[in-house]
Amino acid sequence: MSVNIQAIEALFGSKPAKQSKGVIGDFGSIQGACPFDAILAAMGPGAFAPEFVKVIDEVRADARWGAVYRGDLSAHGGNHSRADLALCGEFVRRGLRAEAVDIAFRTSRLYRKKWERLDYRTRTIGLPMANASANASTNVSPSPVDLFEPQNGRIKISTGIPAPRDYILEGLLSPGKAAVLGGFGGVSKTQFALQLAASVVLNADFMDKETKPGKVMAILGEEDQAEVNRRISAMARYRNYTAAEISTIEANLLAYPVVGQSILFTSKEKFRVSETAIAQRIIDASKNLKALRLIVLDHLGLIHGGDFNAREDAALTMRIVNRIANETGAAVLVLAHTPKSAGQAENSDASMIAGSTAFVDQARAAWVLATMRQKEAEGLRISNQDRKAYVSLTIVKNNYGPTGDIFWFKRVPFDGVGLLEFVDLSLRPAATTGAANLDTKIVAFVTTHRGEFSKTKIRETQSGKKANTFKVSKGALEAAIDKLLAEGRLINRAPTDDERKSFGHGPRVKQVLDVGGP
Repeated sequence: MSVNIQAIEALFGSKPAKQSKGVIGDFGSIQGACPFDAILAAMGPGAFAPEFVKVIDEVRADARWGAVYRGDLSAHGGNHSRADLALCGEFVRRGLRAEAVDIAFRTSRLYRKKWERLDYRTRTIGLPMANASANASTNVSPSPVDLFEPQNGRIKISTGIPAPRDYILEGLLSPGKAAVLGGFGGVSKTQFALQLAASVVLNADFMDKETKPGKVMAILGEEDQAEVNRRISAMARYRNYTAAEISTIEANLLAYPVVGQSILFTSKEKFRVSETAIAQRIIDASKNLKALRLIVLDHLGLIHGGDFNAREDAALTMRIVNRIANETGAAVLVLAHTPKSAGQAENSDASMIAGSTAFVDQARAAWVLATMRQKEAEGLRISNQDRKAYVSLTIVKNNYGPTGDIFWFKRVPFDGVGLLEFVDLSLRPAATTGAANLDTKIVAFVTTHRGEFSKTKIRETQSGKKANTFKVSKGALEAAIDKLLAEGRLINRAPTDDERKSFGHGPRVKQVLDVGGP
């Protein structure tokens, strides 16, 4: 952008001031106010470049910025300096360079003698210019014109058998996708993430599920280096890691303790939330890491700079998280808090991720870690005193697999660290009245609906939050059905042609539920 400085100087008789070179470029060849309309009237359209005129016209016509341009300080609490900074920021956002911002500001009613102070002018123009430079470095998305070119929307159909879906954690965590892990403070989210990270690095099973080996970046906003070392060392001693395994972890699990430092992905100004340079720094760092499989961001409160309940703010943060996943090819796991209002909840669900629903909506998976509740303890025949040692991981969202599954861990104190030991509580005696009643209800339901439901369909349509016929979670219903199948009280069989027609079973439905023996 440029202005006809010679024309302005000729009109007002001003002499070029000493040029100032710095981070915001060269400016300072004009002094005094530059009334825009008067200049145009005297000098004609050639006084300013067309792009400059367009910006001034747009700002003056804008409902918010027009008032500021005309000298109204009310939107900034009567603070003239804040209004100066805000207007310069708007000029920068509209594409003006430093020297043009100086001229544009002089055309406004905000201009005053203080503007002639080089330090004040440099700082007021320099701050938004620096922010714009940082934000521009993170803008790697295609332009809207390129994005919607026909070749970018082409699909390719294959009639062959597809390759198995790729996972970082079998069935739960996908490469290039984002997931959110919620839980109350102190429930062991960080420890869970570190143990998952170690399993990925070592190509070891986690929760009896396969992992895909590779490197891990863990960005930890609440732990210092000493605590990170203590936690990993406790895991090594407890698991009796070999020297080779320890060496593999040290070489491939990169844990960055950033406690006390700002790792905000977004920052909030007075009227808008914008992206910072942190995400791009993570992407740039990942380029030096081969086979990066997992990035842990601990936690959401330290990367989200906007309003937690404002959907547009949350959506911006999650778009940035998804861009990190997409460009690195790694799964990104964001740790988040659970709101206090969920303290009395009897089951874990998506509402236990604090803030706007956009945090869950824009993730491909959402999990909740929670201490065992009293009713859960009663059903599993665990004492009220012992239940606090157990933690459940509930899959509340899974775009590429079943939801509602529950996995259990037991906290094991070791070397001053609360390690998580995966346990199978389904093997505990469950001959309670509640379990017996659930079995009876399931058998009665299947008897009434012979051949209508597959195991997947009954779990997805008759349990969970939306249609809770059995008043249990999806995971609990599936476990009960599996037990009845093992006992022979239910059977899986192929649907008849009449059943396919009556119940709309597609070709993928190979088995439906029916009643077996007593």
